[in-house]
Amino acid sequence: MKSLYERFDEEKGICTDTRILRSGQIFFALKGEKFNGNDYAAEAINKGASAVVIDELDKKIDPDQSEVFLVPDALSHLQNFASYHRKKWGKTIIAITGKGVMSGIPGVPEVDDVNVSQAILKTHWAAFKFREQEDVEHYARLLASGFSLIETALAGVNQIFVDTKFEFGYAQNRDGTEELIYMDEVGTPDSSRIWDGDAFARGDVVENSKEGFRQALLNFAADPDVLLNKSRMEERLEFARNTVLPTQMMLDVSKTYVGVAERIMGEKLDVSDDPRTEIIQVLRDNFDIIDPQ
Repeated sequence: MKSLYERFDEEKGICTDTRILRSGQIFFALKGEKFNGNDYAAEAINKGASAVVIDELDKKIDPDQSEVFLVPDALSHLQNFASYHRKKWGKTIIAITGKGVMSGIPGVPEVDDVNVSQAILKTHWAAFKFREQEDVEHYARLLASGFSLIETALAGVNQIFVDTKFEFGYAQNRDGTEELIYMDEVGTPDSSRIWDGDAFARGDVVENSKEGFRQALLNFAADPDVLLNKSRMEERLEFARNTVLPTQMMLDVSKTYVGVAERIMGEKLDVSDDPRTEIIQVLRDNFDIIDPQ
């Protein structure tokens, strides 16, 4: 990653379409149902690309050329490149998405997980199920403070908190007052991307999150597009029903998750024989947030 990043000119940027590529840009050869960016890698070089990132060899280019970076998956490498750049940039980017398909809101497309702006949230706060407009600002503060808290904790064990997903909802507190809180998992390897600090210092990306499992799953599937293309959900469901994953793949992701937990705890994680009972006990006795009955 470091050697590729050295070719990056922030003013020129990157490109995924040779028709609009400008000299000095990095070209990432992405693929879709009806196109394959690898077929245009030679054209990108001829147009002056500072580097071309491909995941398939093309007879028209020499893989030993200094501009050519052959990787397992160009899309994943682009995602890692973007994350690498964000960490170098040093600022936190917040992206807001809806939950499910939302209808009848001006400026919001009726698609799943659509991106929305803070301005839209403030204008249509009731449509997004906020109890009051002030909660839009409150949730933004929770986002920033939550990310900072986890980022600082992971930095203490030389792990880089690259990005994560927060979900929010309303719940009654101990006083019976409804308040906006974090919901679902928060800062886990399943909902976040966590990089090894030593590897990053060397210019490499070593994932300590579910991204490793995601890549293994894409490589295992005969047609990875089924897992990436939302228009093929029926095929994805069929894949889920009829596919048995290798045991080692599941053990590898478990090892990753346990490893992150042990780094944070500074000690070995004891695997519970009855996790449900232990969770209930902790929530009841330590935090007094469930009924003892």
